[in-house]
Amino acid sequence: MSYAKHYNPSITPQNEAQPNKKQVKNAAGGYVFPVDKWTFFDRFLIMGSENPTYYASAKALTKENAENVIACLNEDPIRAISRIVEISESRRAPKNDPAIYALALAACSENAKTRAGALNVLSAVCRIGTHLFQFVDEVTKMRGWGRGLRTAVANWYLDRRPGDLAFQMLKYAQRKGWSHRDLLRLSHPKTNEQEFNAVFKYVTNGMKDYPDIFWQPTIIKGLEKLRGIAHEPQKAANIITAYQLPREVVELVDTGLLQHKEVWEALLQTMPITAMIRNLGKMTAIELLTPHSAAVKHVVKTLSDKERIQKSGVHPIAILMALKTYTQGHGGKGKLHWEAVSEISDVLDDAFYASFANVEPTGKQRLLAIDCSGSMDFAHAATNGVTPRVASAAIALITKATEPESVMISFTDKAQVLDISPKRRLDDVVKYIGKIGAVATDCAQPVLLAARNKWKFDSIEIYTDNETWAGSIHPSQALREYRSHFNLKTKMVVAAMTPVNYSIADPSDGGMLDVVGFDAAVPSLIADFIRGESHEYESKAREEE
Repeated sequence: MSYAKHYNPSITPQNEAQPNKKQVKNAAGGYVFPVDKWTFFDRFLIMGSENPTYYASAKALTKENAENVIACLNEDPIRAISRIVEISESRRAPKNDPAIYALALAACSENAKTRAGALNVLSAVCRIGTHLFQFVDEVTKMRGWGRGLRTAVANWYLDRRPGDLAFQMLKYAQRKGWSHRDLLRLSHPKTNEQEFNAVFKYVTNGMKDYPDIFWQPTIIKGLEKLRGIAHEPQKAANIITAYQLPREVVELVDTGLLQHKEVWEALLQTMPITAMIRNLGKMTAIELLTPHSAAVKHVVKTLSDKERIQKSGVHPIAILMALKTYTQGHGGKGKLHWEAVSEISDVLDDAFYASFANVEPTGKQRLLAIDCSGSMDFAHAATNGVTPRVASAAIALITKATEPESVMISFTDKAQVLDISPKRRLDDVVKYIGKIGAVATDCAQPVLLAARNKWKFDSIEIYTDNETWAGSIHPSQALREYRSHFNLKTKMVVAAMTPVNYSIADPSDGGMLDVVGFDAAVPSLIADFIRGESHEYESKAREEE
């Protein structure tokens, strides 16, 4: 009899651990490689944990991530806090919430130096009033108001220019049950500068306590002018235009004004791109945005400006969410409905591509493999509305547009070539991929398909939620067999679409890259890895064998 068919250390079913490898069981029952705590830390900062995976609840994910954040803070607080700041400031994450929560955990550490380090970077991570309220809300659920927290919050106010401070305090007046009046009374920021004290008094007690000095911020002048009119949309629109007031200031005076087309038309003229794409549905519902209208032309001109798109820092996921929400004609909550204007849908699609600008071809032979299992439709790659299915389809479109010779395949318990053209719309590609049925997930299939067809690739890139469990061989084992058979130095990239603490990439193999999340940095990160000419990993991998 052949004993090798019962036990072969180089070929192991995915529902069994590889011999001499440190593997753990994932939520689907397959064996995978645990990622180190710092990789898991990055995954949380980028993707958060409020959205559950197909196999794990949001509560369980949050607890696991929080415990890992604390472990990283305990091991190397300087590195952990620096990483929080780096990911938050670079805007790699579609939401700043995970970074704020991680900073709050650091600010509540038992280690005094860790607490001080976290509070010293408060302004870097909490850049707007909403961020500050969220941080304070998280921290005060875990600790009281000590001297360090009071000083850090006071400095958040004093670190700004008075005009910018007034804008922040009026635009983001209150969130999470906190107001600036609350924080000023708790932190007691002290300064001899008249402008700062004037703003503090105005926010605390209104115009009746505003000192009679030569200086008054434009936003305060505009707000007071707006208070002087009662339910007069056109007059309000004139004041909004004259003083360039944001929507949040209008809400402070009279939320009813935001039901009028004239008011939104005035707001639209200076509206930032992020706010614009967030309010497209509302502006369409009140019939400001109608086909061929001046307002639509303004939106189209703004979102067609590639330079402005890039300068805005708007995340591609935000544009995908806006496109998805706008074209479906209703929001996720509430009763607001609208009929999408095709000109806006088209320009959102263009803006999505513009946000991935400057992707340079690698010149390498690339195989992109998209997990088509049902769980890819359930979890969220970055935030609500963008599933791993949508995220992986978007990456495929970007790669196909920049590297036409790349090959796209789908896989579940088997693999097949996909017909993806860069001219196809994202929704079309998502539907196309979604029609591929599946009963199991086997992340080794892309490598096995390449081997059967004698395709020689410089890289094999797998986009998955990591819940692999089926198949007779582990992906990392299949890759080693593929390299050896064709005498190649093929690299593998595993793009994890959910924030779980394991990977199918072998951490002992330098030719396997584990990336996380879905953002503008991912294509460049992958391309840089693929371009690399170092093959030191090959001997290392063989030594492991």
